Amino acid sequence: MAYGSVISLKQTIQRLVDSSRFSLDSSTRENLGSAYEKAAYLQGVLKRLDDCGGRGGKSLDSLDGQIREAVQELEDFIEFSQCSDLSLDSEQVMRQEISRFAETAEKLGEDYTAELDNLWLEEEDVDDDDDDDDGVEMVGYTDEIIHMIYRVGQPVRPDDWGIMSIVGIKGSGRSYTARRVFEDVGNERGECFDLGVWVTVGANYRCEDILLRILNKVLKITDGGGGNGAPTWFQGDEDTARRCLLSKLSGRRYMLVLDDVWDTQIWDYLFDALPTESNGSLVLLTTSLRDVALHPKPFHVYNMYDEVSNSIDDVFWNAFRAVLFRWGPFPPELEEAGRKIIRNCRGLRIVMSKVLLFLWSADRTPEAWNLIADDEHHPLFHVDDEQSERTRIKEDLINLTFESVPKSEILYNIVNNNGTTADIEFTKKLLFPKRFFPKMEVISFVGMAGIGKTTLVQKISEYGEYLFHFDHYVWITLGPKYQSQDILKDILAQIDPNKMKIKRDDHDLSRELSNKRFFLVLDDVWDEAPLRFLANLFPNIKGRAMVTTRMANVAHSEKIDLVCEMHLLNKKESWDLLCRKVFGKGLCPLRLEKSGKKIAENCDGLPLTIVKVANLLSNDLSPQYWNDVAKKNLDFKNVLKRLSNKQLPSYKRLPHYLKLCFLYMGAFPENYEVSTSKLVNLWIADGFLEPDLSQRVEDYVAQCLSELTDRSLLMVCQEGTSHGVYKTTRLHSIFWHLSNSEAEKNDFFHVFNSTQTQGIKKQRRFCIHNCILFSFEGIHDSMRDSILTARSLLCSGPYHQYPPPTSVCFKFRLLRVLDTLAIRFYEFPIEVVGLIQLRYLAITCNGKIPAFVSKLLNLQFLIVSHHLRIKSFGDCWYLPMEIWDMKELRHLQVSGSILPTPTCGDILPNLKTLLDVSPLSCSEEVLRGIPNLNKLGIQMELAPDDDSAHYIHYMTHLSNLSKLESLKCVVLNPEIVFEDVGRLVTPPALLSVFSTNLEKLSLSGLGYPWACMNSIIHKLKNLKVLKLRCYAFKGHTWHMCDYCTFEKLEYILIEDMDLVCWETTICSFGKLRHLSIKHCYNLEQLPAALMINHSIEVVDCNPYAMDWAKQVLRRKGAQILPTEEKNNIHIECSWDYVSQTHFQRNTPREMMKSLFNIP
Repeated sequence: MAYGSVISLKQTIQRLVDSSRFSLDSSTRENLGSAYEKAAYLQGVLKRLDDCGGRGGKSLDSLDGQIREAVQELEDFIEFSQCSDLSLDSEQVMRQEISRFAETAEKLGEDYTAELDNLWLEEEDVDDDDDDDDGVEMVGYTDEIIHMIYRVGQPVRPDDWGIMSIVGIKGSGRSYTARRVFEDVGNERGECFDLGVWVTVGANYRCEDILLRILNKVLKITDGGGGNGAPTWFQGDEDTARRCLLSKLSGRRYMLVLDDVWDTQIWDYLFDALPTESNGSLVLLTTSLRDVALHPKPFHVYNMYDEVSNSIDDVFWNAFRAVLFRWGPFPPELEEAGRKIIRNCRGLRIVMSKVLLFLWSADRTPEAWNLIADDEHHPLFHVDDEQSERTRIKEDLINLTFESVPKSEILYNIVNNNGTTADIEFTKKLLFPKRFFPKMEVISFVGMAGIGKTTLVQKISEYGEYLFHFDHYVWITLGPKYQSQDILKDILAQIDPNKMKIKRDDHDLSRELSNKRFFLVLDDVWDEAPLRFLANLFPNIKGRAMVTTRMANVAHSEKIDLVCEMHLLNKKESWDLLCRKVFGKGLCPLRLEKSGKKIAENCDGLPLTIVKVANLLSNDLSPQYWNDVAKKNLDFKNVLKRLSNKQLPSYKRLPHYLKLCFLYMGAFPENYEVSTSKLVNLWIADGFLEPDLSQRVEDYVAQCLSELTDRSLLMVCQEGTSHGVYKTTRLHSIFWHLSNSEAEKNDFFHVFNSTQTQGIKKQRRFCIHNCILFSFEGIHDSMRDSILTARSLLCSGPYHQYPPPTSVCFKFRLLRVLDTLAIRFYEFPIEVVGLIQLRYLAITCNGKIPAFVSKLLNLQFLIVSHHLRIKSFGDCWYLPMEIWDMKELRHLQVSGSILPTPTCGDILPNLKTLLDVSPLSCSEEVLRGIPNLNKLGIQMELAPDDDSAHYIHYMTHLSNLSKLESLKCVVLNPEIVFEDVGRLVTPPALLSVFSTNLEKLSLSGLGYPWACMNSIIHKLKNLKVLKLRCYAFKGHTWHMCDYCTFEKLEYILIEDMDLVCWETTICSFGKLRHLSIKHCYNLEQLPAALMINHSIEVVDCNPYAMDWAKQVLRRKGAQILPTEEKNNIHIECSWDYVSQTHFQRNTPREMMKSLFNIP
């Protein structure tokens, strides 16, 4: 990409001008300054494409390639001039090259600008149709569908005129609930209604009689209560009676209850006699038939318990145990009869109450219980009139005497409330909310293309029984090219096409439509503009909207009320979907199962990929073909290629700086998890980043990764310890193929996956995924041109223990990045000194670091790993003294090494990270030479009978590192000694070794007593992350004193400890977001008042710790979606463990109140 090449050229010029190693005269500086200005000019021209939403065309792509070649040609000239004899070529040659570049840059810039101005004339050759969910079936989203159906269908009281139905069989509490609500209206709400009428219809009725009964009650109220009701002359004159009723109710806010309705005829008969004015009047209908409940198109149908289910049987069974046997064992001789009795209750709480009251005083013998259990028609199991039955139950309850007060309280709560208190309150909230039908509520579904957003919304919207809440149902598919002003036209096209022919002002139409209730779906939204336009066009529109999008900024915009983040399928869900698409309801043959599961796994959890691959497999069920597909044969790769092309709009609309980051992620192997810290180092060394002057490079990279994630282009594999920071990321396989395809088109990188040589000419970056070492020799001649221009060589494949042919590896003269940790060298290769432009070197070798490494004066990152190190105790691995000459070093990581004491005044001013060094590197003189260190990692290897105090002595100077933010101290081979063994080694106290500016602290194997924790940590007021591993502290109790407060601590990890009791005060942690406890098998007591703001992780711990984690999460009181819950609490166990049930944890009374919804 030209944009990255331009930034690289600018940085090359800037480094050269700022370097003290080259003596540049004024003329040369002026020429370089001119080249820098032209590069900046081209950068500005290229950035204009971002203002067009990244939309380009073939002409712009061609110009981009020409700009890239011109820029790279000048950069190659400058860097070759440095490599030739460490001096620049003559001033005349320099001036000629820069002059030629300036002319080319000016012309290409003008051509590029002209193409941008005419961009609207050129259509993109990219199919933007969103193939998001074609043919996808929902697997793994049952909880989400249920929750969203409930959310979308959640009843909302209309502010004009509303009908609500309560459906349930007799005895379910439907009539009693309606009666209580009706009675409470007058008692609690005063003048809420002008009049209220209750009429019981029943099975045997005459429409005229019901009409007259309603009219009679209305006339008594409207005539002041003194009349005799409807005159006799209304008899037989139904039209007059209807007109009279309509007249008397008009202008009044009324509530009408039609109880025990058996068919739809009565509603059709009465409807014309009921005014539907927008004054908040209500009709409440109770019935046992769902069709009858739905017929008047109510704003909500409330289902009472009307069916026997396993769950309600379990509830009743626990009630039996709680009331009759005080949670004791159920007598075996009564169990069969008891379960029959429960089934005969048919899930009716009133019946359950009658049975409990009867059995309370009855003989508890098999004979007595069997008489009841075997008689389904026993009077106990039938309810004729709910109100009279409840009155009788209350009277019987009062007359009972109790020996046990707790038992009587349980029985009283069950019998007296019958679970209807919650039903009544819920119904009242629906009928009399704090506000009526609200403005549009917007729910967003966000995730990558093909993950199932559209299908999920379709499943929700197809749940038709909730759509009667709305006047109109509109579905609009937008896409990346959609114009916001088309929304009104698209809405009218679906609700009333005739209005499109009438020329009317948009505001008039919006006012008219605002009075309607909409269920609106905006599918495939790419930016916030349509949401803002909709809000401005319909400021008072009512209803609910669902938005599907790939963009997190759209999903989380201020117009959104609820966000559902879609997740990829796990292995089981992927396999289930594949089987369903290939075999329908049938089973997969055993001969195909192994390869089939591998195929499902290769689909990387994306439903759309699984569906497309399933279409292939359906045509050939032979084991041979399935094995080929499992090995990612050509057919499988073609599916991925077609699907990746569908994602091209997502890439095209990225700004330039994100395109570079996205392409670079594809340089790693498929499904390869890349650490953010490594990306930071590689991208700095590569030279295509350009953060703001006020922004740290690390923060800039984190921002880029976050933006890619927000656009659903990058997957977060592991969250970092700090909020909003990712530890590892990767590309989904679909986007990995897209990245590789676009990188090939733009000559961004080339992957060696065979001995093929096509497309490697003048490449800047080479990647080796499979460690094909022989390919270097095989294609050496074809790489002749690329060897002179390549800047990066990344070896990210499996570890290879044999070295490559060094004669080829180190001929890349202008190489900046050499990452060969995956390839072993027998010793540190001397050929590396020829790579004087090298900025990043990661290598695996044996032996010590030689002094000649200091000749790499541009080196910023030095990472050395050992293949197999056999070290005798007392053998010190000192780095060469010349390391202090490498002033550009930013990152130094050599396992087990010791930084030598510098000569007077030597410092490494740019060194920010020093990892895996011995404590002997922490002498006062050494630390004085690295004053700007931000991150330090210390490895301590103890010999048998070694005194750790010797090493700790060197660490007493760490407090001198005033800029140190992260410290990791690890004892690799700790000797764990416990008090109960009879020998306890007390290490020296670490009271003042840490810098007060520390934000991250990780300790392992030190074996300090927990008492030291209070002395150490309370001084670290800026600490945000604390990791304690492998007996960093020892002892059974960690008691945090009152003065120990962690005001900024966000993350705690406790792993492999013998801790039994952790005690703390409620104020110790104020901002704790995440707590992770792993392999603490003895931990039984944890802080009861500890509040976690985000997530808890418990892995292989004592069951007490696992139950504690659930209780902490429950204490937060937040309603969590299933997808969110997975992110908030993770409990994992490697052995069989059955936690205590909810019933066992709570008292009987609490349990019964919960089961029966008793407040």
